[in-house]
Amino acid sequence: MKAIPVQPKEPLYLFWSVAATVWFYLLARAWFVPPLHDEVATFFIYVQSGKYIPGDAFWDANNHILNSALSHFFYRFFGSSVFVLRLASLLFFPLYAFYVYRWTGLFFEKTERAIVGVALLTVTALIEYFGYARGYGIGLACAMAVMYYLSAYTDQQKIKYLIGLSVFALTGLLASLNLLILVLIAFGFAGCLALYQKKWTHALLLIANGWWLQKILRYSFELKKRGALYYGGENGFIQDTVQSLADLLLGRETIWGAGLLLGLALLSLLLLPFLLRDRKWLSWLFSAETALYALFWGNVTAIILMHKLLHVNYPEDRTALHLLLLLLPMLFLALKRSAISERVRTFSILGLSMACTATFFTGFNLHYSTFWKNERLPHTFFDYVKTHSNGYDAYISGYKMMGYSWSYYNYNSDAGVNTIQVLDYPLVHADFMVLEPDSWNDSLKNIYTVVEQDPYNGKYLLEKKQKTRLIPRDTLNFADNAQFSDMYFDLVKYENTELALIDLCFEIRADIQADHRPTSEFLLKEIEKGPANEYFSTIHLNWYADRLPGTEGYHFRQRMYLPNPHERDRFVNLFIYNPQQEKLSIRNLQVLVFEMTD
Repeated sequence: MKAIPVQPKEPLYLFWSVAATVWFYLLARAWFVPPLHDEVATFFIYVQSGKYIPGDAFWDANNHILNSALSHFFYRFFGSSVFVLRLASLLFFPLYAFYVYRWTGLFFEKTERAIVGVALLTVTALIEYFGYARGYGIGLACAMAVMYYLSAYTDQQKIKYLIGLSVFALTGLLASLNLLILVLIAFGFAGCLALYQKKWTHALLLIANGWWLQKILRYSFELKKRGALYYGGENGFIQDTVQSLADLLLGRETIWGAGLLLGLALLSLLLLPFLLRDRKWLSWLFSAETALYALFWGNVTAIILMHKLLHVNYPEDRTALHLLLLLLPMLFLALKRSAISERVRTFSILGLSMACTATFFTGFNLHYSTFWKNERLPHTFFDYVKTHSNGYDAYISGYKMMGYSWSYYNYNSDAGVNTIQVLDYPLVHADFMVLEPDSWNDSLKNIYTVVEQDPYNGKYLLEKKQKTRLIPRDTLNFADNAQFSDMYFDLVKYENTELALIDLCFEIRADIQADHRPTSEFLLKEIEKGPANEYFSTIHLNWYADRLPGTEGYHFRQRMYLPNPHERDRFVNLFIYNPQQEKLSIRNLQVLVFEMTD
């Protein structure tokens, strides 16, 4: 086996200077970049409630367990600012940098080590998730550690490397289930080497990991059974995985990005003959290069087989991010160890490194996600509506992803502004509208005025020239104290022969009490003729911060708008959907029904 080279005594000032610069850049981005809708969903469903343990938590792959746990801890002590929610991921970037440093030290001399290390520190697609409240950044740090310990174990079969491998394999899976195949392959490769070397204690240590690994496998199958492993596509591995990962890497949609990634993967296969030259078969089979080849190509094969046999969606962009982290080190190491001329090897490593670092400079900004630029919702939009409206009276229209960020702003400021209405967006009844730039047309110009525009994605905030008026129709009072823990709790069924001809607004007032912030939501169900015509509009109970003094409850007051798009008879059911069947108490419930008119 090839021995681990002696680490240089002098520190790599370039590497650590770049690592510190990138970390401070990520800290600044965590402060300035508006929240993403996935971050907001994670906060409201798992972090705020503190219910993130599988079985007790809401069943969804959006629950990156370790991130949810750490973020809940920071939230309890430091509040709910977006920077606090991103602390968990930010704190794992130094760990990522440390294991990049350790891994490059196994194979590269000082100059090449700095070149390769800086490349892995500056790929925008890899580092941006260290600045978001998600589990992917934490998972990348752990995946880098797994690669280091597996590579080290192939050269020196010491049990300390297996212990490190086991620790970070478990930590990584708690952060991101996308690493499951990587972990299984790493354990399998290390196990085969341990058996070949007749190191029975090492093999038993790896087998002992099966206790927690089977629990994670069962959790993954349960998520699939419940339809919670939904993110991804079924169009094909190239279109769904390769193309979306290329767009993520380049920060924009391209027609040639998939070809670029496929070319890099093909290059690794073309280098195989040079890796095998003049080497004994078993010496190469249990080498660090083969370990990385097994991790990358084993993942690719498993993804295709899981889709064909288990009907699991092909992963897209962020859920395939670990493939990029496996591909780049594999290429760097293959170039280094291949029996090609030194000049070609040096220029190839330098060229690949410069291409990686180029993505950092093309994606450099403190304002938006390079791959979700369109999802950015500036705080200035919310501030304008808060200042120029009567709070919950404002009728605001937008699509679903906007509503997440909007509700998060509302929660943090405790402003009591109404939530964004997403049903049948865009709604010309709305007093304010957040609109995509390509939807701004002459018909809307006659009704609305542009009051704000986001300079980074072009979104408009529109204000209606003549506000929508509400005419009272009914007041429904429910004085009793309702306590329940059912999945569904019916509040009211509203029927009227004129419903097909009018636009309605429901104002809901209630005092809510629970053991903690519930993950439940009010849900307005509009049932039309035929089972296929059902429309839902939701208001989440835990998206409001107005607590009742001296109680564990809070006051809820929001309006839900129901424009009438069709002329057909219908009735409206208003009920609470309580998926976790939490114990809730509702007092002083009142529903006011209005007719909307211009």
